[in-house]
Amino acid sequence: MPNTNVLLNLYYTSHRVQNRRDGVLRDFTFHKNEIVVTPAGIRSGWRWFGTSDVIVVTLDPGQVEAFAHRELGIILDHQQLVDLPQFSDADLCNAGIILRDALETDDLTSGVMFEAMSRVFLVKLLQRYGQQRPKSWPPRPALPRTISDVFWNISAPIWTAP
Repeated sequence: MPNTNVLLNLYYTSHRVQNRRDGVLRDFTFHKNEIVVTPAGIRSGWRWFGTSDVIVVTLDPGQVEAFAHRELGIILDHQQLVDLPQFSDADLCNAGIILRDALETDDLTSGVMFEAMSRVFLVKLLQRYGQQRPKSWPPRPALPRTISDVFWNISAPIWTAP
């Protein structure tokens, strides 16, 4: 399965965009906080009719599927994350901004921040897909209510998927 590009539009002004993929022209208006999911690695051309601020996140569908199953207990359909028309999600775009900022920062915490925000980004993205759990999937343990609960339970065993 080819990689997938997730385009996050951050620019405050809507602008016209054309995208030609496999000989098909798609002409649309790209609004702030809109997202387009498109296959990577296919013959594609983009034409922007205005200034843009877009983050492109490239995902390996196999790794995303494994993460969804292992970490969230979600089974993804093979057509998910392949090709979607645009949708709006300010929260996902904000996660993308923090992810980008972690890449641009060169300090002691940037690697940890990038890894953590990558997980947050994936979880937020997967909330839109495959809300199915296998019938045999064990229930998730209750999440800590406060940070102090996390510190008090730090030595407790970590629950892992089978």
